[in-house]
Amino acid sequence: EQSVAEATAAAEAAEAGIPQAQETRDAAMEAEKTARAAAREIDAAVSELETEATGLRRLLMQAESDAAPIVDAVTVAPGFETALGAALGDDLEAPALDAGAEATAGGWRDGAVADSSDWPAGIEALADHVTAPSALAARLARIGIAADPQTAAAAQPALGPGMRIVTREGGMWRWDGFVQTPGAPSAAAIRLERRNRLAELDRQLAARRGELDVA
Repeated sequence: EQSVAEATAAAEAAEAGIPQAQETRDAAMEAEKTARAAAREIDAAVSELETEATGLRRLLMQAESDAAPIVDAVTVAPGFETALGAALGDDLEAPALDAGAEATAGGWRDGAVADSSDWPAGIEALADHVTAPSALAARLARIGIAADPQTAAAAQPALGPGMRIVTREGGMWRWDGFVQTPGAPSAAAIRLERRNRLAELDRQLAARRGELDVA
C-alpha cells in the first residue's frame, strides 16, 4: 500500500509537469527552427560569395610567364581603378623588366627619376591612392586627379610637360592639350576592380564563415 501511494504521488507529480515540459519542448523546437533557418541563410550567402570569388580567381589567373603585366603588382584604392587605367592605359599591360634585361617587346625599367609635381588648386596626386613598383614612380608622379571635369579642365593650362589630370570616371586632360572623355574602362582598370572585389569577398567570406560556425 505504501509503494502504491508513493507511485501514485509520483505519477501525479509527473502528470502535473507535462504541460510545462510540452511548453519547453515547443519553445525548443521553435528555437531550433529559427536557428536552422538562420544557418541556411548564412550558408547560402557563403556559397554565393564563394561562387563569385572562384569566378574572379579564374578571370585573374595569369599563365606562368616571365612577362607578367606590371598591373598585377599594382594595388589601387577602391574607386580609383578607372582613373589609373585612363592615365596609363595599355602601358599597364607591359611587364616589369629586370635590371640589365633586354626589352624585346617593351616594358617598365626601374631607375627613372620621380620628381615631385606642383599641382594646381583642386588637384591631388593620384600616387597617394596607389601602391606600385618603383618603376612606375616617375609616371605616377606626373598624374593628378580631380573631383570633377570642370576642375580638371580649368587646371589643364597650368600643367607642365608630361603631366596629366584624370577623374574617377576615366576622363583625362593632358599637358599638351589632349582631352579624353570618359569611356569604357580599360582592361587594366577592369583587372584592378576585379582584384579589389576579390579582396573584399575574401574579407566577407572570413566573417561569414565564422558566423556559419556559430550558427
